[in-house]
Amino acid sequence: MSNIKKASRIIYLNKTCYNGLYRVNSSGEFNAPFGRYKNQNIVNETTIKAVSKFLRNNDITILNEDFEDAVKGIQKGAFVYFDPPYHPVSDSSNFTGYIKGGFDIYEQVRLRDLCYKLDKKIALSFCFQILQLHSLKIYIRIIT
Repeated sequence: MSNIKKASRIIYLNKTCYNGLYRVNSSGEFNAPFGRYKNQNIVNETTIKAVSKFLRNNDITILNEDFEDAVKGIQKGAFVYFDPPYHPVSDSSNFTGYIKGGFDIYEQVRLRDLCYKLDKKIALSFCFQILQLHSLKIYIRIIT
């Protein structure tokens, strides 16, 4: 399958699955449930082309690999954005399988420790249950 067809498939799945959730099973296959949408805007050509142009013209790299590997060799002054899976919101909600192998509390701690080591500008998205893992070295601005 060509890269364009792969990208098209991901966009379609993301726009039609439940809440835009990206999740895989233990075999690494996409397995999010269908969403319940009426008149879903699957392809916004103007936005896709604008984002594509912006990424191409601004030396931006998007990586899909272990976060520790992703930051090896980054340049001084680089901006780093991490978007880890949300931590379960309660003891009875224990799903962490957004990726093959899961992303549990130990992965959250490993990410926290990496953020402490980096001397970079970092943006980190996470749920409020993970706040207790982070010290005042990480500043949070909530935009509502």
